[in-house]
Amino acid sequence: MSFKGFSQKDIQSDSSYVILTEQQARAVTKDLVRYDFQKQIVIQQDSRIKTLLVKDATYKDLLTNKDSIINLKDREIEIQGEMLNRKQPVAIHSYVGAKLVGISLTEPVFYNRTYIQLWGFNAGAYGEVRVNATESLGWGVFIEYKIF
Repeated sequence: MSFKGFSQKDIQSDSSYVILTEQQARAVTKDLVRYDFQKQIVIQQDSRIKTLLVKDATYKDLLTNKDSIINLKDREIEIQGEMLNRKQPVAIHSYVGAKLVGISLTEPVFYNRTYIQLWGFNAGAYGEVRVNATESLGWGVFIEYKIF
């Protein structure tokens, strides 16, 4: 049984040529040109996307660095605040000096003052040595509170 129709020979011999009208040829040419142009646009857009992704990664790194610097500075400020608010340790002071009566050097009084400073309180002892007096040695104990 055979069918009338086309065979492989008919398709191969006739298929290498396509006859188009002028209007169809213009439409095909227009589509090919549009395709080439759109292909170029896609290539450019892919390039821009890659560039933007690189910039985005760079900006994210910069923001991360900035945030870490800010956190470090905040921690330094906290530590400095803790140091300022920390109770001061006990301090020991000692002074030696000379007192004059008026401006003359005839009767100077040499003195020593030693004390411990703790929480605004000063507690200690003092001593005096007078050069030309009947009682040449004097001493005492004191407690003070720092007002300002």
